[in-house]
Amino acid sequence: MKFKNIRWLILMTLLGMLIATQWRTMSLGVKYVGLGELSNFQREVDIEKAEVEQLKELIAENNDKISEYNKAIESERSIYEVLDKEIKDLKMNSGLTKVKGPGILLLIDDSERELNEYTDRSDLIVHDLDLAHLVMELQAAGAEAISVNGQRVLMNRSNIFCNGPVIKINNQHLGPPYKIWAIGNSKHLESAVNTPWSYANRLRLFGLFVEVNTKIIVEIEPYNQPIVQNYLEEIKEGE
Repeated sequence: MKFKNIRWLILMTLLGMLIATQWRTMSLGVKYVGLGELSNFQREVDIEKAEVEQLKELIAENNDKISEYNKAIESERSIYEVLDKEIKDLKMNSGLTKVKGPGILLLIDDSERELNEYTDRSDLIVHDLDLAHLVMELQAAGAEAISVNGQRVLMNRSNIFCNGPVIKINNQHLGPPYKIWAIGNSKHLESAVNTPWSYANRLRLFGLFVEVNTKIIVEIEPYNQPIVQNYLEEIKEGE
């Protein structure tokens, strides 16, 4: 009997401690956070950190510009020379000037394999989607400028689509063989099209001709189409 009383006494004591702890926790405003909430908080923190880093980079760029302007004023060099350099840099980065640098030449051509009853003729020719995939692979590998058969390819500007027996880029009709020039780190670009899992290697497996040549210097012509903004509008200061 005494043993039962002691056991009940212990249970009641523990219960009292739990109630007291719960009351203190609630009075202090402490809230238990689940794993899902913690994950969301961590994601928000990561986004904020990324934004902070972007702002730091923007501040550094603007500080460099201010420093360059100050140097121009101190050396009595015309501020127009600095602005002219900025305009040239913007044109180059926008694909509006002829550029050169290290890179590769990627050659792609239709397959010369003979047709048989198990082969679809469309599998033996280069399609617009093939060129688009190859361009994306090179961009992902760090290509700074790309052209196809002399046509400069700009992201969100150059449409690559099929037009009968040829492929149309920048309103120009192009036929095989296709020469893709890319400026960037030659080793990275070459690896991007030679890895076993690359899209270029997939075309090789279908029998298409795909060859990559590393060039010391690659020259790429500027984008030659008018740039029209259909939806963008400038936000005036103070709006």
